[in-house]
Amino acid sequence: MIVLPGFEYGTTLRVYNPGTHTWDIAYCYTGRIMRFEARKQGDIIVLTGVEDERRKWVFAKIEDDYFHWQDVTVTDDGEWEVRFDLHARRMG
Repeated sequence: MIVLPGFEYGTTLRVYNPGTHTWDIAYCYTGRIMRFEARKQGDIIVLTGVEDERRKWVFAKIEDDYFHWQDVTVTDDGEWEVRFDLHARRMG
């Protein structure tokens, strides 16, 4: 395993909520838990922070061997500011 400085490792629990037709999500890492609610919006999947609705994680594209993920903050004027942009491809 390659460990890169500045990166975190965690695990995610996702539970479908039939009442809201969304996914309740908990991301747990190094003594912290972040909670999100996920829903499909057009062609993307948006996870909105439960404690801070300006915090979003966005799956902009998902394929069998590739995904594009973004960590986004919504600014006061409603614009999305990308804090982290990840493109990942499955190996092997």
